Amino acid sequence: MSKRGHTRRAPTAEIGHRRAGLRARGAMGLLCFALCAVFIASCGSTVTPRRRLGLPASPRARLFASATNAFGFQLWSELRRTPGNLIVSPASLAIALDMTYAGARARTAEEMGRVLHVPAEGADALHAAAQEVLSVWSSESSDDYTLAVANRLFGEQGYEFEPAFLQITEERYGARLEALDFADGPEPARAHINEWAMAQTLDRIPDLLPAGSIRRETRLVLANAVYLLARWQAPFDASMTEPAPFAVDAERRVMVPTM
Repeated sequence: MSKRGHTRRAPTAEIGHRRAGLRARGAMGLLCFALCAVFIASCGSTVTPRRRLGLPASPRARLFASATNAFGFQLWSELRRTPGNLIVSPASLAIALDMTYAGARARTAEEMGRVLHVPAEGADALHAAAQEVLSVWSSESSDDYTLAVANRLFGEQGYEFEPAFLQITEERYGARLEALDFADGPEPARAHINEWAMAQTLDRIPDLLPAGSIRRETRLVLANAVYLLARWQAPFDASMTEPAPFAVDAERRVMVPTM
């Protein structure tokens, strides 16, 4: 197992959303947008941390943890069916989807609510809980670790989004709307979003959105980035590491430092 640089980008999806809170008022048909989530974790190995992240203490934090954990276990039950190595951040995906849920209405909202395990207290309680947890995460840094969470909306310039949706995403998730020209410049817009992701992850993820992932029809990109840099609680002993074969796929093997 390598000591540093464990990374895996979460999937990027394009979603059609029908006449919901994200729509331009008076607009008909589908609103296409991209949903992105980034998680990156790097671990050092020289000193045992002096302080651990505590368990959620407040009722709101526990509410958010319960919903996110339920979503995460359900997500894992699906992802584990695919052979191979996997690192995924359910919290990162849940936050991005929670922001999306803020703009959902009617049947779409009902379906998303089931998947996201929205509590009986309702959507407002979920968004308030997310705000509390994100404020703690964003302040959780010390000499032993750095934890940062960033959210952003990138919307088509001139497109009119529902004010209630923008208010929730900015006030609860710290995700302000930045206008971009998807219609006339999808590739420059994609490059700009990738630059944002690079800045949030200290250049660890240079190509979050691959070429062609943003189209002229794109109207909104919701992006979430979680960055964690921390030391191992139980550091690896370098003397226990030696080269060993690693299966890249069914046919290829490479030698990597392994414990």
